[in-house]
Amino acid sequence: MATDNMLQDYHSDDKLEKYAATLVDLKSPSISTRYYTLYSSLPSLKDKTVFDLPCGLGFKARRFISEYGARKVVGVDIVQKQLDLSRQSDLKAGVQDGRIEYVCHDALIAKEICQADICVAVHLFCFAKNFDELVSMASCVIMNLKKGGQCYSTTCSLSKVDEHTIKLKLESFDHIVTRVDPLHDSILVPRRLIFVHDGFNYDSYAWDAEAIKKALLMAGFSRVELFPHKSDPEYGGPYNLDEYMKTVDGHLMIAVK
Repeated sequence: MATDNMLQDYHSDDKLEKYAATLVDLKSPSISTRYYTLYSSLPSLKDKTVFDLPCGLGFKARRFISEYGARKVVGVDIVQKQLDLSRQSDLKAGVQDGRIEYVCHDALIAKEICQADICVAVHLFCFAKNFDELVSMASCVIMNLKKGGQCYSTTCSLSKVDEHTIKLKLESFDHIVTRVDPLHDSILVPRRLIFVHDGFNYDSYAWDAEAIKKALLMAGFSRVELFPHKSDPEYGGPYNLDEYMKTVDGHLMIAVK
């Protein structure tokens, strides 16, 4: 699910610490658009089981428990070190034992791990290198949802922006883009982006939202709806969020089993 250079970085304490800081930076345009859209759109999670794929360092999982009242969260990630650090953070945060369960697994392999009411899949589909992998990830999601369960995901397709503009725009939003694939005609082929952010290296595959929708439907979801990203009205950071949203071409995606 992750590339080799990413997996190497994910095993560095220093780089993981820097990465963690980006996930709670309220001045970040990503936090104040993509994550704001996700959290403000979630239904009540009271007494629900949430499947968090990938769960990373457990920030979302702890929030689902402490702020949204989820009964249980099953967090899945390919990096065991992140899961170990997540458990330590759960203890420090006073999360009751058993409320969050962590499983090390590659989402490219469809496997039943739980039967959840809600799946949250942020930073999942951007790791699919081709359409077959996209369908495999969608299959892993649906296999872990109850009948009628919903998957909430976010996309940043960058599908209609030329590579020079992407570099200029994302550099202005505090990222350094070292490579961007050129534009192409097929929505079933992603654009590869290689980022370096504060010493943290990662590859991302920018899919058109319609391609992800197609993969979810092929995996067996009965309905998929797309909603444009929205910006946090209380944002006080330095960036123009309307310009950021235009650049990343993002959507909230809700798929129903």
